[in-house]
Amino acid sequence: MRLAIYDQQLNLGGGVRFITRLILAIKKINPKIEIVFFCNKSKLKELLILELLEKNGIKVVQLQNIKKSNLDRLIEISFRKIGFKLTDTYYYKKLLTEIKNKSKDFDLAYFPWPFLIPNVEVHCPKLATFHDFNFKYFFGMPIFNKIQTESLNFNIKRWLSDSIPIVSSNFMKSELQKFYPEITKVEVVHLASLNLFQDIPICVSNFAKYDFLNDKPFIICSAHICFHKNIGNIIAAASILNKEFVRVRFVFTGGSTEILSGRSAYLGLDTEYNGEFDIFGLGYIPDIDMDFLLKKAFAVLNASFYEAGNGIGFDAWPLGIPVIQSNIPSFQEHLDLQGFKAFTFDPRNPHDLVESILKCLENETLRNEYINASLIASKNLSWDITAEKYLSIFEKTLKN
Repeated sequence: MRLAIYDQQLNLGGGVRFITRLILAIKKINPKIEIVFFCNKSKLKELLILELLEKNGIKVVQLQNIKKSNLDRLIEISFRKIGFKLTDTYYYKKLLTEIKNKSKDFDLAYFPWPFLIPNVEVHCPKLATFHDFNFKYFFGMPIFNKIQTESLNFNIKRWLSDSIPIVSSNFMKSELQKFYPEITKVEVVHLASLNLFQDIPICVSNFAKYDFLNDKPFIICSAHICFHKNIGNIIAAASILNKEFVRVRFVFTGGSTEILSGRSAYLGLDTEYNGEFDIFGLGYIPDIDMDFLLKKAFAVLNASFYEAGNGIGFDAWPLGIPVIQSNIPSFQEHLDLQGFKAFTFDPRNPHDLVESILKCLENETLRNEYINASLIASKNLSWDITAEKYLSIFEKTLKN
């Protein structure tokens, strides 16, 4: 089998870690499969992933038409006022043609991030993973601007018309079929930990920059500055918990979170506070740094209103790190279907979040019960299993 994988985005965080883990696992269980990964090769190198893929026999090829020239940017800005269809047609024409041409010699084309790009015509059967449909909801502030939302609504339906759709939870399957009832066949493949470094020993001396976190327990909040990540309610909960003194720190990682440093207050974050901070924003950090912080954390927290699944939870459970998560359907699926344990709360209620944090902090018996049950559940999930299921879908697609 010759498999072409196209990722025009390399979405920082979960997106790029997902496709990296999947490619490595597929190659591990079937070394004979020929995989060519088309993407922004220089960006992959900056993320310290290019060498990892190449040494495992993955050929990585630069997509030439994903880099914007100054002229492209100027024309795109000018066209924004005209509408997204014309902008998409202009900007993506060369990229879509390049992808189509490069698909001629392959048996299958797989797209791990079919978002904010027009549907792509290829010369072979096409599959795509649809991670979530958050653009269909309004959470109090928009996630995408008007042009992006129109583009997503216009293009996703076309992607689904000629792709085999894959999702990572039963909840997300129900969402896809709710919004696109004409799609009757959806493949569900649950994921394992996205952590690339969980089995690698840590050299603590390499992470002296995080020594400021050593004196108090801290909770990792992996997010980016987007309203559905529910950062405001985390800050409100922190202000209740740390009203008299700092009991626990909250460490945010992810795109643009470097602006989140200060002392929590019920109405927001006091960035000009002169005393001890309880909120620290580290921005987007390398995966190896994330692994180090996970192994030092007291717990991880995911307060999202809407997600395909709890990625940071999957990273924490196999490491014996407690998980605090909102009680949304996709997160509840990890508990009901997969056997994980977590401290849950209503994401709209910061007081409920405080209660969950306090249970995690103060109830050692319950905390250890959850840790041990989750370690057992983690053994039933692995990237070998995920890759086997993806390969099964690929092979079934070829036969049909």
